[in-house]
Amino acid sequence: MRLHIILLLIITSITSASGQELKYTVCENCWSPDSLGNHRVVIKVPSAGKVASITIPWRRRDANVENKIILISDGNGKLISNLRRGKISREAGELFFEPISGPGIYYVYYFKYFVKGRSNYPTIVYPEFKETAAQDWVQSTAGLKPVKATVAEMQSIDALNSFYPMEIIATQAETNVVKQKGKDLAFIVFPEDRMNPVKMKGDLPQKWVLNGSSGMRSQAFLHSYNITSDRGENFSFQLGLFAHKGKLEDVKVDFTDFTGKSGVISAALISCINTTGIGWDGEPFEKRLDVDAGTVQPLWCVIATPENAKPGQYIGSAIISAVGVPDRNILITLTVTNNMAVNGGVDEPWKQTRLAWLDSKMAMNNEVIPPYTPLDLSGNSISLLGRKLDLADNGLPKQIASYFSPLMTRLDQTGKPLLTEAFDFQVILKDKGQIAWTQSERLKFNKVSDGAVSWTVTNTSESARLEVNGRLEFDGFVSYSMRLTALSDIQLDDSKLRIPIQKSFSKYMMGLGQRGGLRPIELFWTWDVAAKNQDGAWIGDINGGMQFSLRAENYSRPLNTNFYLQKPLNLPPSWGNSGKGGIQISEEGTGTIVKAFTGARSMKA
Repeated sequence: MRLHIILLLIITSITSASGQELKYTVCENCWSPDSLGNHRVVIKVPSAGKVASITIPWRRRDANVENKIILISDGNGKLISNLRRGKISREAGELFFEPISGPGIYYVYYFKYFVKGRSNYPTIVYPEFKETAAQDWVQSTAGLKPVKATVAEMQSIDALNSFYPMEIIATQAETNVVKQKGKDLAFIVFPEDRMNPVKMKGDLPQKWVLNGSSGMRSQAFLHSYNITSDRGENFSFQLGLFAHKGKLEDVKVDFTDFTGKSGVISAALISCINTTGIGWDGEPFEKRLDVDAGTVQPLWCVIATPENAKPGQYIGSAIISAVGVPDRNILITLTVTNNMAVNGGVDEPWKQTRLAWLDSKMAMNNEVIPPYTPLDLSGNSISLLGRKLDLADNGLPKQIASYFSPLMTRLDQTGKPLLTEAFDFQVILKDKGQIAWTQSERLKFNKVSDGAVSWTVTNTSESARLEVNGRLEFDGFVSYSMRLTALSDIQLDDSKLRIPIQKSFSKYMMGLGQRGGLRPIELFWTWDVAAKNQDGAWIGDINGGMQFSLRAENYSRPLNTNFYLQKPLNLPPSWGNSGKGGIQISEEGTGTIVKAFTGARSMKA
């Protein structure tokens, strides 16, 4: 089945369920948000009376609205204490109040909040509604017919806090109409302009179901979707997927070529960033996307419109599929203008043009950035700016040298060793002692470039095999991936990595609970990813040192360490070993020894 869809972009007002046209405006610095919140309703009382009533079709996306505070003031900002509530829901709120200043303008504030916690970890709290109406007023107005007030406009304190248009919910009745119209479809697709990012998962925006006074909007059920892009622009758009019938599993979005009289825009230039992309390693990936029943999932699509595309119309399709349901074929008409986008349009980020950066391969080729210098491989030694890494036969560091002067103003001719001896990864068998490794596949450099050098070694014994993969980049970042494989059923007392550092290069420390400063003489640390959010440390002096992190295949971190509370580290199954692992730092002889241990474990062949 082929469905054609048209996108309507401009809405100047929205019709309420009662037919009243609501105007959404911004009124900057018109009131104090700290005491009254960021949102208010401007209402008009037409005549004097002892009680007035207002029904506000506020269409709120927040939950538990019946419990949250509501304040009302006259036009001069005087708060009214004689206020009682009628029926309160997310769709509308009914209020009765005393119009103390007679006819005129009044304000209803319905999102008052206060901030708890630290400034860098704030918690927003919405106070509960408290009855303030005097009993004599309540009793004296019980039988009176209230003066009917009307809503003049919905205001936010600034544009940033505005809910319009994508956070104004559709009513349940409106949503039911949409479901009924789409009863023969496995899912409903609402195209949406890039300037209106979809923000709600559990509600349809009113914008999708109403269009001014014309009633039900048919955006999701028409015949084509029209978009316009400049040449060379990273053009983005949304397809709002509404799983109105049930859960959608493994949603995918594919595109055809866009063709027209002016030529062809290849499907390879069009992608959905929710399901496909380029990973941190520069390789393509596919991501599984499931959409829960009754929820909305925005599908962000990006077209890399070619700079040499000829102006004109190009027609193609987006094919949306999910497991066990019919595909949806969305016909799209792309009009390419004669204008040339500057820098792909990224200078106008509000147009979502920078989404294309998610799939960028920039800097993936490890080009050396000044003042860094190209890597120099000689034998098993790799030299880089101010440092040199010597590799042992087992693939681990044999020595690290720093050529930086103590004042960090020049490079010396002779390097100073950071290590007292080589790194050592020890695997200790129960009742049999430490495994002695031999190299069945000797140290091999499999990639050598100015910006990166990588190598592999396979270490073997009768009972186990240890594969070591290392990579050094021009800025001094070294990554190791070590795979320990049991060749027979074995019991391990421990496996540990020993990093022996010269005392002269282990004066200071930061990490593993240390905030910086002098390194403690003894430190014993165990894994606690939920509370500590730590996986390594830095140890060194002014002109030399190293930072180490212990990770595994399940490593994941938030974009910023401020969000570790929301997304803690994953315990690495290797180093963490169900909480048995840890790190011990102590002084031995002329050096400082870092021991990262895993504790006992059994391994099947």
